[in-house]
Amino acid sequence: MTNIKSPVTIFCSRDLTITKEAKEAYYKEVRGEISRIVSETDQDGQEKSVSAQVSEMEAEGVKQLLYGSWDNVSILLGAGASIAKDSNANFSGKTIAGLATAIDDALNKVSNTDKRILKLRDLGNVCRVQMPWWPQQGQPSPKNFDKNLHVNFEKFLTKVENYRPYLNDEESHKAIYTLNRIYALIKYYCTLTLQDDESHDRFGHIGLLKKALALGSSESRLRIFTTNYDTLIEQAASAIHAIVIDGFDYTESPTFSGELFDWDFVDRIKSNEKDGPSYIPNVIQLYKLHGSVNWQKSSDAVIRKSGKNFKSVDTMIKQAPAKETNSIMVFPRSNKYEQSYEQPYFELFLRFQQALRQKDTLLIVSGFSFGDKHIKQMVETALHTNPNLAIIVADYNIDALSMNWLREAAKTGSRVLMFKKTLSELSEMLPDIQFLQNEV
Repeated sequence: MTNIKSPVTIFCSRDLTITKEAKEAYYKEVRGEISRIVSETDQDGQEKSVSAQVSEMEAEGVKQLLYGSWDNVSILLGAGASIAKDSNANFSGKTIAGLATAIDDALNKVSNTDKRILKLRDLGNVCRVQMPWWPQQGQPSPKNFDKNLHVNFEKFLTKVENYRPYLNDEESHKAIYTLNRIYALIKYYCTLTLQDDESHDRFGHIGLLKKALALGSSESRLRIFTTNYDTLIEQAASAIHAIVIDGFDYTESPTFSGELFDWDFVDRIKSNEKDGPSYIPNVIQLYKLHGSVNWQKSSDAVIRKSGKNFKSVDTMIKQAPAKETNSIMVFPRSNKYEQSYEQPYFELFLRFQQALRQKDTLLIVSGFSFGDKHIKQMVETALHTNPNLAIIVADYNIDALSMNWLREAAKTGSRVLMFKKTLSELSEMLPDIQFLQNEV
C-alpha cells in the first residue's frame, strides 16, 4: 500500500491558503477555489518561478496586515525559535523531542561508569513509566519514535517525580541523583551561543530584533516573551547595542523585581515639560516566562548569575551539583502550569496578559506550537476580546493539532496570518520600516 501524505500548509489567511504537496506541487485556495500555482511570464517577459510567486503572495499578506503603524509590538518565542542549522547541516538547539533523545544517550553512556546514575529506561522501570521509543518485550523498535515525544517526556518526568516517594531508600537515592542529572542536562543543552559575527545570524534573532524594534513606537517599547531558557535574545540585543530591561536591577548581583519593568530610559537633556520625556531608542523589555539558565535562587530572592561552562557532557555530569535546587527554570513537567502561579513566573505571565489587552497590538509568534495550554488560553482569550490585536505566527508545522483554533481564526478573520517558516526565515520576510512608511 502506498502512503499518501497530506498536503502541508505553507501560508494561511482569510483570503488565501497555500499548500504544498509531493514533488514541489503548490496549490492556492482563494474563496473556496483551489488551483495549482505554475510558472508564469511577467510583463517584461521574464519567467517567474513558483517559489517566487509564493514569496510574493506571502509578502503581500504581511504588507496588508502591517499597513500603517502599531502602538504596541510583542514577540512570543518557543523552542523552535532556538533551533538553527549551519552550512554543514548540523543543528544547534533542541526541541523537547531532541532534548529527551540527547538526555537518553548521555545517561546511557555515563551510567556504565557511574553506578549512581540510572539509564532513562531503568529510571522508568523503577518508577513504572514507559517512554515511547522503548519497545515492549518481543516487539521491534517503533519508527518515528519522537512523533508525540513532547507530551510524553513531560508525563515521564512528572510520573517519575510522583512515584519517587514510594521507592525504597536505594532506589530513591538513585532516582533523585539521576533526576538532578536530567535537569542539569536540560540546562546544559539549553546553553546556546549566538554567532560572534553579526553577519552570520544563523538563528535569526538579530534580524528579528532590528525589524521589530522599528515597527512599534519608542514609548511603548518592544516586548519579547519567551519560554526558552537560553540567552540568545540577550546576546542578539548586545550585538545591535540594544538595552534590555529584564526585571533585574543593575547591581553587582542583579536581583529580580517586577516593578523594574515599569522603569525606562530617557534622555534628560532632550526631555522637557512641553514635549514630555525623550525616550532613548533600542530598548527591549524581555520576559522569560519559564526562567533562564542564568537565573538562580538566593535566599528569598532571584538573582541573575552566569553558571559554569562545561566543555563536554561527561564533564558536566561529573561536576554538576548533587542537587539542582537553585535553578529558576520551569522544567518540562505537568506541574509547570501550577508553577506559573509562583513568583517570579506569576509576574511575568501577568505582564503577558496585560500586553495582549492593549490597543493596536501586534503579536509576532515564532517556534511556538501552542502546546502550552496556559499560554494558548491567554492568546485565544485576547483574540476574542481585543479587536485591536493582530497575530503573525511562524512555525515549521502550522498544521499541528494544537494550532487548529488558530488556523480557523486565520481563515475566518483578517487579524491572523500563519506561515510555515523558521525564525530566521521570518526575520528575512518581515519588511523594513522604511518600506512600510512609504506605503502609508
